[in-house]
Amino acid sequence: MRTITVFPDQLPYYMKRKDYEIWDVREQQDYIKCHVRGAKNVPFSLYEASDFSIETAMKKEMNYIFYCERGHMSLEFARIACNKGYHVKSVIGGIRQIKQLGIDSILSSILIYGTR
Repeated sequence: MRTITVFPDQLPYYMKRKDYEIWDVREQQDYIKCHVRGAKNVPFSLYEASDFSIETAMKKEMNYIFYCERGHMSLEFARIACNKGYHVKSVIGGIRQIKQLGIDSILSSILIYGTR
């Protein structure tokens, strides 16, 4: 299975769909500072530390979109999940790109700052 990337401006479309979950794979303190509305915080470091099982956290019938700070970590995590048979996309440029494009656009309404 191959990993597919999505552009930040495609997020509002996927956020409306019930067959997609959005995961913020950054650390909790970064998630608290700013995250995409409705995103679950599932840090990649949990997987790296073996404190996390993809098989228990993910459902094969669900689709996922991962994002991180710049897009590299989420792409790596997405590849791991895809290789295990899950349907995952990674946001190009991560939350930095989402914030950059979010000024004066619909993307600014999908970000939450300073809360869980």
